[in-house]
Parts: sequence; structure tokens; C-alpha cells
Amino acid sequence: MKLYWFTSTNPQKVRLALEELGLDYERVPVNLYKREHQSGPHADLLPRGKVPALEIDGQIIHESGAILLYLAQNHGLWPEDRTERLDATSLLFMESSAFQDLAGVFFFNRVVLPNNGVEPDEERIAKARKKIRPLLDLLEARLEEREWLCGDFSVIDCAYAPWLTVIDLDEHPRLSDYMTRIRQRSAWVRSEFKY
Repeated sequence: MKLYWFTSTNPQKVRLALEELGLDYERVPVNLYKREHQSGPHADLLPRGKVPALEIDGQIIHESGAILLYLAQNHGLWPEDRTERLDATSLLFMESSAFQDLAGVFFFNRVVLPNNGVEPDEERIAKARKKIRPLLDLLEARLEEREWLCGDFSVIDCAYAPWLTVIDLDEHPRLSDYMTRIRQRSAWVRSEFKY
């Protein structure tokens, strides 16, 4: 397996899952700041100009959610119970369709802009904070009676955790504790998670 990646949230989700599963893979860095995803040898592999992409036996899977689903269904980190699988599928799609857009505002303003010498837009962060609150409340409630978002640790945790590092969790103590547990996992450490 080859993971085409960069140190940003979507590629880190996949890297965390690969590390949790203990799968052997080669990391192929694609520097987004240098626009390597838009030209050179990576452009053909990344038709949308986005990472991650996972190459398996010459075939490429794009989109972090699709990669996580493939890994879960073929290698583990996916609930065995039918009801829990349906729940996990809903959470995975919620992350990619609703949560990611709002969390991306935090990532862009707290990581990308400062890395390029630009001040964050606090007004945009405030608006995103208001809109993402119901989703954070939903995740917080899920942790009331469980340690992980979907029963046992799964790709659902891999999908949300990288985003939660850039979001204020002061009003969500269970999510804050959850992130402490995530950061203590050896896969998190091995994935050299930092922005």
C-alpha cells in the first residue's frame, strides 16, 4: 500500500487508521504548500488535486471517507453488529458531509493561515463555532455511556479526532477527555500527529 498524504486532517485520518490496523504501507509525501498535488508525478494520481489517496495493488482509492470505509470493511476497526454498522455508516457520512466543512474553518484559520504568515479570521471562527455546536453536542452525548464514538475504537474515531485537535472543546468535557485518550494511543504517537 502507498499513502499519498500531507500533514493535514484528511490524510491524517487515514494514517491513523493504517497505524491502528498495523498495516504495512509506504508514505508518499505530497507537499500542498508547494502545489505538488497539481503538477508533476502526483497530478495524474490525484485527479481532483487532493490528498489522501491510497494505492493498493496498482488501484487508487480517493477520498478519506471512502478509504476509511475500505480499510474498515477489509481489515477491521468496524462494528460487527448490524445496528452498530448502520450507526457507524451514518457517523462517517456526517463527518464528511457536515462536520468536515465547519471543522475545516478552524483548521484553515488556526493552521493554514498562520503557517503562511496570515492572521486567522476570528469572525469566521466564531460563525463556525456557532454552527458546529449541535454536532459537537451530538458527539458529546454519544460519549456519555461509551469510551469511543461507536462502541469499540473504530474508523469513526479516526475520522473525527484530527479535526477535534483544532476545535475549542471547553464546553464539551467528554470530548476533551476523549481526545486525551486518543492522544495516548500508540497509533496516534506513531502517526506523528502534529500540524
